[in-house]
Amino acid sequence: MIVGISVHRSQETAKISRYIITTGTIVDYKVTTMNKGEVHKVYGYAEIAEFEVDGVTYTATNSISSTYGANDIGDSIKIAYNPLNPHDCIFVASSNDVFIIFAALLGSIITCLGIAVLICYCIRYNAWKKSNA
Repeated sequence: MIVGISVHRSQETAKISRYIITTGTIVDYKVTTMNKGEVHKVYGYAEIAEFEVDGVTYTATNSISSTYGANDIGDSIKIAYNPLNPHDCIFVASSNDVFIIFAALLGSIITCLGIAVLICYCIRYNAWKKSNA
């Protein structure tokens, strides 16, 4: 999952370098159900923003949804758009997004280390048990 997020972000970064960055305004959220369990449902919120290019207003929906609304309606947000086709746009990652990716990566590393320690402990325990049998 982390690798997928990193690849997606690096592709977006390459696009952003060729795009023009402007400021848009969050006008709404697209709400989706991320988990369709009977007892517990998790909702995702993707920002919908408007931005203007050469006097024309465009509306875009963030391709990444979150389980919390990071920004409020009316807040400003950075959007990078293709100067040849402003409909082709990307929401520029905020420092919050970078922090979330970093925290997820760090959590994954700590989890892997914990699993490795548990496996080593089990192997040593079985070896000790056999030697004392």
